[in-house]
Amino acid sequence: MIVVRRFPRTLLVRFAVTPMLLASAWALVVWLLYATLELHLLRVPFLPIATIGTAVAFYVGFKNNSAYERFWEGRKIWGGVVNASRTWAAGVLAYTEPGEHRDLLYRHLAWTNALRLQLRKTSRFFHRPAPTTRRRLERHGEHMRNDWDAELAPFLSEVERAEVSKHANPATHLVSAQAQRLKGLEKAGSLNLFHQFALMATLTELYTLQ
Repeated sequence: MIVVRRFPRTLLVRFAVTPMLLASAWALVVWLLYATLELHLLRVPFLPIATIGTAVAFYVGFKNNSAYERFWEGRKIWGGVVNASRTWAAGVLAYTEPGEHRDLLYRHLAWTNALRLQLRKTSRFFHRPAPTTRRRLERHGEHMRNDWDAELAPFLSEVERAEVSKHANPATHLVSAQAQRLKGLEKAGSLNLFHQFALMATLTELYTLQ
């Protein structure tokens, strides 16, 4: 979906030239058959064309609205992830001991990156070897790469990173690990029960957004 303010002309030319040439060639062939060979069976009444055009207009409008709703839904979820992440960081800094801050905050950063990688792993672009798709992947290769070790290494220990990589849903496993860590802190007396409930509510929100 195009979400920029200015529609790029190069994009219009790239995607419109081929269909326009094919449609023009087909129309020329039909016209020649009708005009020169007098194949009147090619004549089409105006009413069916108008009916089909109206139906296509409704269909295109519906598809455009659906595409925008999907974009806006993703935008709202992304905003929720940002707000929940800030809430988590504020809660960790306010409720836990300084020695626990790095572990809990870095694991959350690992969760955001794991979720990002999981969403890209199932991208349909990797299963369409069209020339335009290959050029897109080459242009955004660094942006689209799924190197788990390189992406999660700054936030997790080697042991935990290896454990996370074993699971089919690493992001879910990381949220579960956060919950287990909060449980351990509560048992050790470093976190009271009410603060544990507050942090668990944020983890529940992260599960929902995921």
